[in-house]
Amino acid sequence: MSSDLSETELRIYVYLVEKRRPMGLREIAREVNLPVSTVHYNLRKLVEKGYVVKNLEGYVAKGSLNIEGFIRVGYRVIPRLILYSLLYLGMSIGGAISMYIQGYSSERLMLIAVSLSSSLLMLHEGLTLRRRLMHRG
Repeated sequence: MSSDLSETELRIYVYLVEKRRPMGLREIAREVNLPVSTVHYNLRKLVEKGYVVKNLEGYVAKGSLNIEGFIRVGYRVIPRLILYSLLYLGMSIGGAISMYIQGYSSERLMLIAVSLSSSLLMLHEGLTLRRRLMHRG
């Protein structure tokens, strides 16, 4: 993940990035399923490190943090593996179209099987990473 943030800090930061609006302490604690005291402590650390700003309306994520293995698409933090799974899914679809147009071949069938298997495996691993990032405590 990110080397200068704890898992809890990272979880809170990602939540704030994706919410895109000021959030109150208790609301954050409820949504990330952590005690208010834990969230308060970690928010103070995030503010000190410059990743979060506190204003009159609540806490807001600031700046852009590179999280190893993840990519930020708009305001969503997505595991790279999910994007790679889409690439392999595209290869599977291309192989299926090719086989439909040019006829059956064992090579095309193997391409479809391998790329589809790779796509499903990467999708599963990416979703597991995302779940782990958002639900650790």
